[in-house]
Amino acid sequence: MSTEKSPTSPEQTPDARASFRPLVVLGDGLKAPPPALSSLQFLSLSDWLAALVRPVTDGQPPRALYTGPTLIGLVLTEGDKAALAANAPAAALVAALEAPVKLCPPDIAPAALSDLCVGLLAQIADRYRKSAAEERAATAALRNQHRDMQAQFSHAEEFVYHALAPRYIRTEEFAPADGVLALDEAGGALIQRLPFSTRSMAAVDLFIRVVPETPGTLTVTIARDVGPDISEPMTLALEGVTPGWVRFMLPSVLAGEQEDALARVAYRGQGAVSLALGHPSPVEEYRLVQNGAVVSDAPLALRGYRGLPGAPLPLAHMPRHTPPADGTSRMVSAGDLRPVRKLPVIHRWETLGGYADFTIVEHWTGENAILVHPSIHGPVVAIIRNIAASALRQIRASINVGHMDSDAIAFAVGAAPAGRVHRLNQSLRWLGDWTSLVAGEFGTAFAAPPRPIKGRFDL
Repeated sequence: MSTEKSPTSPEQTPDARASFRPLVVLGDGLKAPPPALSSLQFLSLSDWLAALVRPVTDGQPPRALYTGPTLIGLVLTEGDKAALAANAPAAALVAALEAPVKLCPPDIAPAALSDLCVGLLAQIADRYRKSAAEERAATAALRNQHRDMQAQFSHAEEFVYHALAPRYIRTEEFAPADGVLALDEAGGALIQRLPFSTRSMAAVDLFIRVVPETPGTLTVTIARDVGPDISEPMTLALEGVTPGWVRFMLPSVLAGEQEDALARVAYRGQGAVSLALGHPSPVEEYRLVQNGAVVSDAPLALRGYRGLPGAPLPLAHMPRHTPPADGTSRMVSAGDLRPVRKLPVIHRWETLGGYADFTIVEHWTGENAILVHPSIHGPVVAIIRNIAASALRQIRASINVGHMDSDAIAFAVGAAPAGRVHRLNQSLRWLGDWTSLVAGEFGTAFAAPPRPIKGRFDL
């Protein structure tokens, strides 16, 4: 089959619009000749009726089809109108084409006939303009609907991919480093660009180093560069809050298109709250701003959480709580692990007693990893003692729940000066935030001692 285009096809003409000449049907009873209008074609009513195609359809009323140029209207006398009405298929075709019919006397002047024909052309042009505007509006509405559907699908796809159930997902973060910034009421609000978009945003955590002796309130507002704020101010009373990550929950998970956002952090109260800073960023837009000036090359230490808009998600509690010991859990101590000469080399696997369910600690030689199988009755704490450090400031552990049939598991890591921890209850106060992960999920556990631990410590 040849794919060459005809030399006369509209795509190959210098100006395809020049070949568009709509048709006006003139009544046979008109005495004036067809107007000299190069943009229109003219046919007499009798010639147009003769050009109609009348397909034969069994059992159906007779009908007419027209395959010629675009018909924009008819200019008829009263006699021509009666003749058209007598031809039922032709009259039905004119009605179906919505072609206007203009009536005039047989002796109409040529100039008046030209005006009628030009009026038909203007009328069809106005109809096309309105139709094009309606099509554009319908296309814009369809495009917006498609964009909303894509956004909703993106929310659902990302959430199902990570969690397989409505829950919260950790997003990007600025991890705490050594830097600290004191924020008081008189200093004004801090402006920090977020390292994640507003799509599905559910909560933001800040890291507090020192709570003032007379705690005030800390407020976080999600804002835009230009325009109204995205969220209402989220206020947290610092009374009873211990240093570490603190959470600011949005009233509902943000929906709609993703966009860049800022966090506006303000403090009200006596004294100053010390906020942790992240590592210095080479990206200028992530630098911390106060009163329009850069106050730190390092951003605020913060992290975000996402949820599924419209899903009944549980409340994301403050991360500064540890599960209480129930008295049935036991500590995995150095006696269970045996003396450690060089981490992470451990002994052969060994079964632990004292649990109602299956719990072991073992070393996987091939993977060079320690396996701790926990109990469902309470936390299991493994201690590795007498690790040397000049000044321990932070601990961070990477976690992967590799068992695809696992339930949610909570992890925490901590450190205490060597010899300070001998029982399970003593260890819990030294742990950092608990990180809850589901099957197949990656995450981190983080802890920062209240002050650097010098010399030896227990992990």
